[in-house]
Amino acid sequence: MIVLDPVTITDAILTSTSVPETDYAAYSATGVYGPGERVIVVATDVHDIYQQILGTSATVTMTIAAPCEVSQVAHGYAANAPVKFATTGALPTGLVAGTTYYVKSPVADTFNVSATAGGAAITTTGTQSGVHTITQNAIGQTPATSPLYWALVGVMNAYKMFDAVNNTQTSNAESIIVEVTPAQLAGGLYLGGLDANEIVTTMTDPVEGVVYTSTESLIQSTSGSSYYNWCFARIRRKNFHLNLDLPMYYGATIQVAINKPGGTAKCGMFSIGPLTTFGFTVFGLGAEDKDYSSTRFGVDGSSSTTVRGYSKIMTLDVVIYNDVIDSAIDQLRDFRQRNVVFIGSSTYGHSIVFGKYSSFKNVIADVPISRMALKIDGVI
Repeated sequence: MIVLDPVTITDAILTSTSVPETDYAAYSATGVYGPGERVIVVATDVHDIYQQILGTSATVTMTIAAPCEVSQVAHGYAANAPVKFATTGALPTGLVAGTTYYVKSPVADTFNVSATAGGAAITTTGTQSGVHTITQNAIGQTPATSPLYWALVGVMNAYKMFDAVNNTQTSNAESIIVEVTPAQLAGGLYLGGLDANEIVTTMTDPVEGVVYTSTESLIQSTSGSSYYNWCFARIRRKNFHLNLDLPMYYGATIQVAINKPGGTAKCGMFSIGPLTTFGFTVFGLGAEDKDYSSTRFGVDGSSSTTVRGYSKIMTLDVVIYNDVIDSAIDQLRDFRQRNVVFIGSSTYGHSIVFGKYSSFKNVIADVPISRMALKIDGVI
């Protein structure tokens, strides 16, 4: 069994990515956000998506007048409350959808709006059409420090492959190309949750230039010596990539290209780091999936299923020489409650699990060797 201890991918280590960071608009302290609206927050080592959990939206009518009068029954807005408008048609000239305005001269069911807090009421001209909607909430509340206003719903698309979740995927048209500089010796690379045709890995040393390159096709043969299958069977692809042969260059830049020409390349897990060998995996390794989906049945026998993620569970026995058993146990204890990549066998993708060990038991079976039984719980 081999363990890959992943390097935490920070902004300093991830030197570039081909996936744009355009999931949603960036958060603005002067913006107005309705319930369910999402924004991105970018800072050092932060690339998060937040969703507004407060705010109100309602249908309004407005006049074309000097000043414009907005009508909403029992709106309850205070003077200078920030609002924005949306429409299924066209707003009157003088108002722009999505722009922040401020309530002015509110009474029970009507109010005016201004471009700045306490500013002059806006005059509207021209024509209007469609159904108009107003959104109002508090501003000046940053998502990172205001959990009463915002809920963290995940990381941006470009960074899903680097999070600690197996069931999220970074996706991009044609290819995903990332460059990392681990700043330490990293002998192993694991990519999980793949949907691609090939993986191209290139290592470049700042002094010696390109020192390593490899290409692996993920497309597997489905012919079975059958001409019909060769022509018409579905294309079968590996959904993982494992490289245990990266040369030991400190400070080298490693570029990984996940290519799927004509389609959408996807990657759910990117782990790179040093390797530790614990011993030989014994035949009898067991791997299973734990599905967190649920099905509800009605009184008439009908059913509805909520699809959720799944995690992998692996049990295996490892043969370890007695002279290194204490060291192996200490290393496993160091991995306690940390997510690492457990490689039961490099041949089978289902025996590679990103997660934590839940238990291990050592039995000194003979003079030269011991057996260690482990149970690995993958993260969802």
